[in-house]
Amino acid sequence: MKWFLICLFSGWMIYSCNRDAIPDNNSGDQPVDSEISFDITEHLFKGSAVQSIALNGQGGYYFAVGKQINFWESGKQLVSFPVSSEIYSMAFNLKEDALYFGTKESGLGVLKMNNITWFTKENSGLPRDLISKVVCDGEGNVWFNSSASKLGGLMKYNGNTIEKFLPENSALPGNIVYDITVSGRDVFVSAEDPKSGFFIMKINGSNWSQVLHSKGCFIFQKVEVDHEGRIYYTDDSREYCGGGLIPDNVVFSFFNGEKTMIREGPLGTEFTPYMLKADKRNFIWQAKFYKEGYETLSVYNGKEWVKAPAGFPKDHIRCMEIDGENRI
Repeated sequence: MKWFLICLFSGWMIYSCNRDAIPDNNSGDQPVDSEISFDITEHLFKGSAVQSIALNGQGGYYFAVGKQINFWESGKQLVSFPVSSEIYSMAFNLKEDALYFGTKESGLGVLKMNNITWFTKENSGLPRDLISKVVCDGEGNVWFNSSASKLGGLMKYNGNTIEKFLPENSALPGNIVYDITVSGRDVFVSAEDPKSGFFIMKINGSNWSQVLHSKGCFIFQKVEVDHEGRIYYTDDSREYCGGGLIPDNVVFSFFNGEKTMIREGPLGTEFTPYMLKADKRNFIWQAKFYKEGYETLSVYNGKEWVKAPAGFPKDHIRCMEIDGENRI
């Protein structure tokens, strides 16, 4: 049996490796293949800058190129939809059978039954029309950011109304929301510390809790949660700003109250990770800015980092998504 890794660079690239069995939650004694391969088996939509991808749960794929949404199924492009603004993020809502997407200057869009509806600052009271992150939870709620310095925060759309979580009416520490991810019934949010650094907040229903607080000054505050509840995030290893020192950007894990630095290279090696994604084996895929002598993709298998081989494409990785069969 094969599984495939789909990564978006200037187009799509699909990598494969063997796996005998991958349980849904990595529990019990079921065997999990740890082999990692970076062999390229197929390259789709070559030559186009794919900004975002969303899976519809039925084998279909939506992906955004500039101001256009494309839908693929069974290896063929079936339809495309032009939109009014560049797309930054997409998420498919299984409850509604609808695609939600955030844009550079047109607000939140919803593609349903081949029609697009917009939620904007003008018609829905959004703080701003730039939306860089959209996710959908298992209840069908849509979470997205609409924020800037001293403006806006975290938004939640329940299918009828938009609820705004701001520093003045919620536990959100600052206006700027960097990243949002969903794990089970929990929503994790990376938000600014108005003084310095950032917080990771967990939302479960109406309950908010602070998971951790960092004083780091790394600008890509990404957060990812694996299937066992481990939180991974990017930060400067020093976890504070100042001193004029050379940045040392690494990945941290946080589990059962314990924080662990997962350094890929020696101290002083600037990898600059900016994207994290957990697969069904709880391996963490990390995208990095290219630096001479180092590749743009590596994988943490729970014990060590496995980097892409020399000659791996040096294109900028824009997004990664994972389907139910561990195709990424």
